[in-house]
Amino acid sequence: MVQWWCRLEAHGAGDPSLLAAQARVLGVQAWVVDVAVCPDGSLLPGWPLERLLEGATTGGPQLCLQLQLQHPLSPNGELELARALGPLLQQPMAATLSGRPALLLSSLQGFSHPDFGPRRLRLCLQQHLRRQGQRTQPWLIGPAGPESGEATSWPWDRALLLPRRGESEYRNHLQRAHWGPWPQGPCIPVVRAPQAEETGGTAELYGEWLQQAGAVSRFSQGGEGDAVVLLHSWRDHQRWWCPPVEAASPAPAPGKALFADGQDLACPLQWGVTEARNLALLVHGFYPDRLAELLMRLPQGGGEAVDGPAIDLYVSTPPEHLNLVAQLLRDQGWERVRLFAVENRGRDLAPFLVQLLPSALRGGHEFFVKVHTKRSTHLGDGERWADHLTRSLLSTAAVRDCVERLQRNPKLGLLAPAGTLMPCSVALHANAQHLLALHQRCGANAAAMLQQRFIAGTMMAGRLAAVRHMSELGLQLADFEPEHGQTDGTLAHALERWLCCGATNQGWLLEELPGEACAVPGFGYGRPNDLQLRYS
Repeated sequence: MVQWWCRLEAHGAGDPSLLAAQARVLGVQAWVVDVAVCPDGSLLPGWPLERLLEGATTGGPQLCLQLQLQHPLSPNGELELARALGPLLQQPMAATLSGRPALLLSSLQGFSHPDFGPRRLRLCLQQHLRRQGQRTQPWLIGPAGPESGEATSWPWDRALLLPRRGESEYRNHLQRAHWGPWPQGPCIPVVRAPQAEETGGTAELYGEWLQQAGAVSRFSQGGEGDAVVLLHSWRDHQRWWCPPVEAASPAPAPGKALFADGQDLACPLQWGVTEARNLALLVHGFYPDRLAELLMRLPQGGGEAVDGPAIDLYVSTPPEHLNLVAQLLRDQGWERVRLFAVENRGRDLAPFLVQLLPSALRGGHEFFVKVHTKRSTHLGDGERWADHLTRSLLSTAAVRDCVERLQRNPKLGLLAPAGTLMPCSVALHANAQHLLALHQRCGANAAAMLQQRFIAGTMMAGRLAAVRHMSELGLQLADFEPEHGQTDGTLAHALERWLCCGATNQGWLLEELPGEACAVPGFGYGRPNDLQLRYS
């Protein structure tokens, strides 16, 4: 559950009952109100705080204070501030997280000491609440640094992720929302609606930023507890927020399919004897013409050991292409083949999990290369993207180089084409539900995902031991959504990330192959090579 807390400006404090009704319609669970602090630690009275307190209604939004320390405080001033805040944090409408009152601070400026000052304030608040019979400790939430990729030593329970000011393009906010970096701990992203000085702002982009920020907040909490997104302005939120239209659910998938002669899909066509010492080439051949082109880049029949690693071929294809692909592989002279028919669902990940990976594991191989006949027609330059991925992995020289890299470093688990290692937070909002379910299913730490990377495009080389965990998920073809043109948000897209997260969690290293990344699309509103320079 993600809560939206919204900053309420003084000019927006109208009738509390009307505000509460409007907040419910626009998804706001709590108001955030700026409160000025006097030099002696007392609170400067003003709107909208007093009006909200006077007109508090049951079931209305909660109230969270954000302190504006406009003057330096002494230690005694911090004690006085705690005494002034105590009664407000005991109000029935005071905003809470996991049952504890929350307090926001706009900056470290104004404390007697940047570390001890906030700690003293929190301790004094805790003592005050205990004297009043409350055994809770307040949350102290303050701003993260401008680039918060490392663990912060600041004395906050949660980091407040402020958007960069002065952006000329609104899409730059979205870029940072996808690429991070993220502090190593719970955080509350702040989302700002388009401003007059920013170009390209739309309601759709504002909505995506909100959804992405909510996913980041949920994962920073480990997928549990209260996740919060702070909306920068109630006035702007009213102007720009458009609730999304729920997409219709796809029709249920047909049952288990059979070949025309009654043969079960799980039974492969096969010839030749595979050997554990050979490289396992795992290919999902959805497009037979593309499959023929890819395999022609390798030595005929799977190669000889003297030319590099010999190759055992594991191929999946839709049932209607099975005979065509079988003939194609025979015509190309492939000597060791396991060919599976898999209905069209789950993109390349479902065939990989259900058929190719288990079969290769049974073969006892150490190294593998995984590719598929990708076209990415929804991308403007999908052919170039697909060609970059396959050329990085499929040639005699490329295969030999991958195997040599893996042999040199026994901790290296997966090799990715240049530019394809991306933060798992890219498009996190579209895949959050599936990913959280996977974390819960496997007992993994969801918060760690914000610090991890995945291989975009799911074409890679590596050790089968690094992806063995995928076969342990126990997924079946029926677990994947039917295909109807989805470009993100399916179980397959979540597993694209989970594959690398599971490998990393088990101690395997990820590494990019050398090469130009210019063919990689601008996922997350930016090209990877530019962003890696900016955020590394």
